Amino acid sequence: MPKNQLEIPGTERKTIKAIDEAAETYRSFRDRRMTALEKEIESLTALVAICEQKKDQLPEIADGKDKGKRIYRYDDGGEDSFDVIVGTKTTVRVRKHKDESAPDDED
Repeated sequence: MPKNQLEIPGTERKTIKAIDEAAETYRSFRDRRMTALEKEIESLTALVAICEQKKDQLPEIADGKDKGKRIYRYDDGGEDSFDVIVGTKTTVRVRKHKDESAPDDED
């Protein structure tokens, strides 16, 4: 940690190495998370813009809680299947695709 102020002999700041190391580790992870969050927001903004441009090409959801919204389904044939729900406002939501043919686990 850089020193911004000269310490007077006998009044040095007491340090606990374990706390210093843990705080530095946390700060490093936090900074990486914040950078990733900024990139996530940029990606979401781009997705919203594209969905707004292409909204007329997307089918409308006929029933359920998302009735009236538009949907784009991405299915690569594997586990990376997801839906992009385009709201009536300038919002989108990406969620894992729920297979309608599979039975619900919720009873």
